[in-house]
Amino acid sequence: MGAADLDWTVTMMRRLYPGWEIEQCKGSNLGDGVYPPKGTVYAASWPGVKVIGDQEVVIDAPSRLPEHLVAASARRGDVGVVVSAGTVLA
Repeated sequence: MGAADLDWTVTMMRRLYPGWEIEQCKGSNLGDGVYPPKGTVYAASWPGVKVIGDQEVVIDAPSRLPEHLVAASARRGDVGVVVSAGTVLA
């Protein structure tokens, strides 16, 4: 798939996490980036695919997804999948 698109990733992060400081970091694989330290979000974006790793979205029910993430995806057709301790919620 290749490296993520930095411009698309920054645009996505500004939409999902307004007011947060955004900085590029060394690349990672999904297994290592899915559960970053609290207060840190790992993200990548490619055409048609967006990935974020954020402890705030590791929840036991999609209805508890933080409101700012729900609002940011309204009318965009976004689909969320949360993977936590072997459980997948979609």
